[in-house]
Amino acid sequence: MKRLLLLVLVCAAAWYGWKNFASLRPEDSHDVVVTNQSGHAIERLRISGGGETVVVETLADGATVRHPLRATRDGSFHLVWKSGRQIGEREWSGGKLTAAPELMSYFFEFDREERVRWSSARKPAR
Repeated sequence: MKRLLLLVLVCAAAWYGWKNFASLRPEDSHDVVVTNQSGHAIERLRISGGGETVVVETLADGATVRHPLRATRDGSFHLVWKSGRQIGEREWSGGKLTAAPELMSYFFEFDREERVRWSSARKPAR
């Protein structure tokens, strides 16, 4: 009977760990920082890179937003967004994303001509 109870406890702990694995691992991730200096709102911005996608529904002029990005592989970025002054979607590809253990902040800035300026920097150690 004791062995059965021990087996049930081990199975329950394994099941709990399996279901909650994402919340049990460290919360460290890369950051995506987007700044809008275009003179109008940007809508439905999707930033894809490293097997993940970050979505920003609306970004007002002059606003900055920061989102975590858990990259699973190396690659480049692909941005798709809708502009308030143009019909259709705009796209941009470029930059370099590294899924290495060193955590980075990736910065995207939209200027007046809706060009994308990309840069990156190491995140400070905690």
